[in-house]
Amino acid sequence: MEYTLMHKNLPVAQIEIDEETGSISKIIEIFHEEHLPVGTVYTIHHETKAQRMALNHWWTGRSIPASRSGIREALDELGVYDTALLLMHCMGLNFQATTGYDQQVRM
Repeated sequence: MEYTLMHKNLPVAQIEIDEETGSISKIIEIFHEEHLPVGTVYTIHHETKAQRMALNHWWTGRSIPASRSGIREALDELGVYDTALLLMHCMGLNFQATTGYDQQVRM
């Protein structure tokens, strides 16, 4: 599913997240690379790019640790098997729903 990565009210990048794994499967478009998380951008041949692997590392670092007290019960209640999937399924933590199928990921 496609999501817009946001920094405050500024769209930073359009990304695709694999619904099975919760990982970023594709960076579709970057709107403001200067607002991407630190360490996720590199320049090669005078072209700035986001490194998907580094962005995924940042992304999974936002999830609740699996060792957190009560997390297993919360996962069971939400029907989710991994804390990384909470980033997609728990709208109150890191996502803000917008109209239609558009989703905004808040940094």
